[in-house]
Amino acid sequence: MANHPNVDKIRLLVKRLKALVEQRNVQFTKQSVDMYCTGLYHNCGTPGCHAGWIHLALSDILPPLYAYNWSTVGLLFGKWLLENTNHRSLEDWAEAYPNLWGSSNNNMFSDPEAFCQTCSVFDVQVIIDHWEGVANRIEQLVSN
Repeated sequence: MANHPNVDKIRLLVKRLKALVEQRNVQFTKQSVDMYCTGLYHNCGTPGCHAGWIHLALSDILPPLYAYNWSTVGLLFGKWLLENTNHRSLEDWAEAYPNLWGSSNNNMFSDPEAFCQTCSVFDVQVIIDHWEGVANRIEQLVSN
């Protein structure tokens, strides 16, 4: 049984996030991706939008969202990403492996400091860069 998120799935997420940014010509503002209106808002700026961007990028993989919120997306995403591991949630994995997650803060769906220690607002590129770093760190660990 693997101990870490699936790197291929992380790379798929990153690829799709980059495509979304390019496809929608996203203008970064302080607006969030509203989980109840995911199809209407595509601007990022709050920590909760991490889940919104994930769902936009993986909408064909994760179940449809009608009345769910960011925490539900976090659970569904974690289950998908951690398939065949012994971790209960993505936050649990990040807490157990802060060096791989890239932060001592594992509250990735509710606290901006999980991505950026100096940011209270950030855009989707911070999320993309962070997940690319996670994939790189896991690959490096596995290859050693």
